[in-house]
Amino acid sequence: MEMSRYAWVGVVVLFGCQQEQPAPRVLDGAGTCGPSTCGGCCQGELCVNDVSSSACGSAGFPCVQCDPGETCTNGQCGGSSSCNLATCAQGCCKNNQCMPGDINTACGSSGALCMDCVASGGTCQGQTCQGGQPCSPQICSGCCQANQCFGGGEAARCGVSGASCVDCAASGKSCDPQTGNCVTGPPPSCSPASCGSGCCQGNQCLPGNTNVACGTGGNGCADCTTLGKSCDVASRLCAGPPPSCGPGSCSGCCKNNQCLSGSGDAACGLGGVPCVDCAAVSKTCDAASGSCKTTQPGCGPGSCPGCCKGTQCQGGTNDWACGLGGVLCADCSANGGTCTSGSCSAPPACGPGNCTGCCDGNNCVAGTSKYNCGTGGGICTTCGAPYESCSVGACVVDPASKWEVEVIRATINQAKVWDSWLVGDSKLPDPYFGIDWDTCSSWSIDSPCSDTESNTYDPEWYASMGIFTASKIKGGWCAFVGEADGVASCSPPFETIGLCSVKIYDNNLKSGSAKFGSCPNPDGNNYVTNLELKFTYTP
Repeated sequence: MEMSRYAWVGVVVLFGCQQEQPAPRVLDGAGTCGPSTCGGCCQGELCVNDVSSSACGSAGFPCVQCDPGETCTNGQCGGSSSCNLATCAQGCCKNNQCMPGDINTACGSSGALCMDCVASGGTCQGQTCQGGQPCSPQICSGCCQANQCFGGGEAARCGVSGASCVDCAASGKSCDPQTGNCVTGPPPSCSPASCGSGCCQGNQCLPGNTNVACGTGGNGCADCTTLGKSCDVASRLCAGPPPSCGPGSCSGCCKNNQCLSGSGDAACGLGGVPCVDCAAVSKTCDAASGSCKTTQPGCGPGSCPGCCKGTQCQGGTNDWACGLGGVLCADCSANGGTCTSGSCSAPPACGPGNCTGCCDGNNCVAGTSKYNCGTGGGICTTCGAPYESCSVGACVVDPASKWEVEVIRATINQAKVWDSWLVGDSKLPDPYFGIDWDTCSSWSIDSPCSDTESNTYDPEWYASMGIFTASKIKGGWCAFVGEADGVASCSPPFETIGLCSVKIYDNNLKSGSAKFGSCPNPDGNNYVTNLELKFTYTP
């Protein structure tokens, strides 16, 4: 409580009339928590002076939990502003605050969630993370999306330990920043909006600078000891070997030289003391004091038909407070489950029956991303080729991707003599190839053409027609094989050997070629066969 005490001293300096508020305390038989004994709010016998959104109130009245998105100010719950595209068009959003978007730990634009480039060893350049290592569990305590490391506590990007980010908002759920799971009902009271400088452990906002609770940005606290590391106080990341568990290195309790949070019934304690198993003596752990206690009167099998959350009797049918007969409430949503008749049931497997997008593991996502593409509850696929994008749940050639078009070769029917007034091989045709982007009814002289292959029935042009978008190439056009008659290609008069409509599809672009068995002459004869085109993706 040293930080709370310094905060009140600051008030004394500014106003000169405030007194230092006593630390939170549990009252004994001499009195009960109320207006005459507590300046904060009361949680049973506990006087909470350091109020927060999860325990808000004043003047000794009962504490209340603020609604999602609200903060506790002067003992009253109130709303907060929202950071989004409309309010932060030139920057990015971090903990519901608009940041410039050009610093390494808060990089981004257009009101999107800020990215931490430092987490991957990169830097922020042009409001985009550049360089660094690919996002992975080894460097990211949040979640990975598009090879970037995000905090993992936002509904749109939820996850921990370097797993793929999940869009909880797409399925109408919120994110539990501690577990990285999508949960139904109201989000946990501890979140990036209410715990920007620390990390969340359950519904508690912790400083984030201890080995068993390391982190920042309101994301889930990481237990560095499980990774064989310690918490770097400057970066709030797990780095380096942990010290031996004890009062100097552990804010929770020690078990087998492991520093645990000290708030669990099976491992209870604070300040680096040995953990105590409260459950073994039919008691529960008081996380505030780190000691075992009996269940407070007021809620139990004799007084609550639902379940008990602290001293409060809940209905027992909510996903986040499930149980009947006065038992302790279970949070089914922590594991993605639901409450059915007072018992937690496993979440249904993602599939066609409950997902219109695609399934990323057991999570239903929209299925419109290049990295999670699909529809109808099928397994998400990654559109791996650089020229692919996701359209209507399928990987397709991106209409804006650019491709070089080349004409390779063709065969001219030898039954016709094209230059009858000449002698010898000079009577053979002088074919060239061109593209008409408009129609096949007339030849456009400004369309791209190849050079002329003189006196041959088997022209091999290997000529580039130019670079065009996939949408233009797939839009339909006309292939023209002309006879030069001693003049340059694409120059009048135009003598037509073959003139035909061409339709190119995704599989042609992906395979890199298209072959046409014939390209008829307008007179009805088929003089051109085996026309071959080549397509090359150009980044």
